[in-house]
Amino acid sequence: MKLASIRAARAIWLVPASDLNPRGKYLVPAAVAIAERYQFARRPDLTALTTSPLKLLFESGSFVGAGGDPIIINLTLHEDGLVVDNRSSTEDGDRFLADLLTWISSDFGLPHYSDLSVGRLYASEVSVVFERKLSVFNERFSRFANNLGFTTVNGSEKRAEAVNFNFATDPENESQSYVLRIEREVNAPFRTNRYYSYANMQSSEHLKTLEEFEIAASIA
Repeated sequence: MKLASIRAARAIWLVPASDLNPRGKYLVPAAVAIAERYQFARRPDLTALTTSPLKLLFESGSFVGAGGDPIIINLTLHEDGLVVDNRSSTEDGDRFLADLLTWISSDFGLPHYSDLSVGRLYASEVSVVFERKLSVFNERFSRFANNLGFTTVNGSEKRAEAVNFNFATDPENESQSYVLRIEREVNAPFRTNRYYSYANMQSSEHLKTLEEFEIAASIA
């Protein structure tokens, strides 16, 4: 499998803003410092700090990822947590949030995130090229799939193939259902074997799962 692109990597840390600032400190200087430290090109109107519900959006900032190169970061502060979007990895999103909250704690006298209860959620979107021909069905279903066709408006016959695979955990008794979607990329010829995939998991786990899927679903 070849990675074509990271389309989106989102890291979400769920922690109430009131827990991050338990004594109601004046944080306008902190917001200004965030914008400067990470060189955000677009910065929020600071009057948003006084509105409810809280939503501060910092766009197109810079942060050095695990690979050693600066990556583009978008940060949103909500009443119930922080959201980081980038096109590197969810792991880099975690690194950014750890850096941000450690620095804020040190410079502005706020609690360190390690002393708080922080829930973590992830969303990963990638484009990949599978290097093996996929054949995931049993013999009877394969015959159906191989014989499936559609008659076009001009009367010609078009063969069809399965274009997406969806997996999910049972939502019963779970606060969060985990999903994995794998589908042929829109407008990509079948011969390119190019797929789009979404999963609410870490980027590294997502890519590893796709590699395992390719091996398990391919013709030996």
